[in-house]
Amino acid sequence: MPKPTQEQGRLAKKLIEEYPTAGKLTLAKRLYRDFPQVYSSVEAARTVIRYHKGEQGEQSRRSIIDLSHVDDLDKVLADKFALPEPAVMDREPYILPKANTKGIVMGDIHFPYQNNKAIYEAIEYGVKKSISYFIINGDAIDNYHSSRFTKDPKKPDLDYELEMFWQFLIDLRDVFPNAKIIWKFGNHEERYDTYWKQYAPLLYAPGSEKLDDYLPLGDLNVEVVKDKRRITVGDLNILHGHEYTGGAGQVNPARGMFLKARCNTLVNHFHRSSSHKGRTTNGDIIRCYSLGSMCAPQDYSPYGDQDCSFGYLHTVEGVTYVNNREVE
Repeated sequence: MPKPTQEQGRLAKKLIEEYPTAGKLTLAKRLYRDFPQVYSSVEAARTVIRYHKGEQGEQSRRSIIDLSHVDDLDKVLADKFALPEPAVMDREPYILPKANTKGIVMGDIHFPYQNNKAIYEAIEYGVKKSISYFIINGDAIDNYHSSRFTKDPKKPDLDYELEMFWQFLIDLRDVFPNAKIIWKFGNHEERYDTYWKQYAPLLYAPGSEKLDDYLPLGDLNVEVVKDKRRITVGDLNILHGHEYTGGAGQVNPARGMFLKARCNTLVNHFHRSSSHKGRTTNGDIIRCYSLGSMCAPQDYSPYGDQDCSFGYLHTVEGVTYVNNREVE
């Protein structure tokens, strides 16, 4: 049909606004009765009503400027603008099952620069507490040769780092045969993907080999959490700490995370243990924690203000309590 005249459209839209639930035939009869000089018949008026309700096919829907009178507006908008699906990465959290109530969290091991004493203490404490999960919260390996910094060719390569980490996972599974073991990627694991994207983008494609493909993690039932996804344990979110831009590594990393996350959060990444809590306007208490590292001081900062600690987590009725245990 030809596009309705401006007067036909104005009258039809006005009547639709006044009687939004009325049937189309009822509206058409009213229009023809009141404005016979504008509409040649009831059917002509009904056709205009259908046009402004978006029921004259895709072409007419695309020509409607004012969509406020259109039924099933979402569908009409989708037809009119034909928007593609957004290219948004799925970052749904990894939610730890409620049955897992006691666990160890530690990160920044940086194999092969690990602190053996700190690791032994964390594992010993986990045995003592009969934990049901063990979270390696990022930077399990150093990935030294994929860094953007000046590199010493004499330093251990990636194969050696992965070999050490793999042996650690084998021993960890022997000690905790029934516990969940979760490896969350941090910025040092992400160095691998970043390196290939920067220096060999044509080889970096969907389906290409990723860092965790080098290890048969399924043989040990080790789960991997990547893409900056958070881990949720009760009412506590666990991040590595690099997920926010601008950092939070000031005097008190936990306070910096409190200002960014605005919910109960535990992080590694800053190599310093700290805690901070604050009360919201609603009276809710928010608690944030940063764990120390599990590695020796690095060459780039041999005298840095870092410490070693791991977290013991205990969840009771959905509330997760954190014991940030420093290692001397």
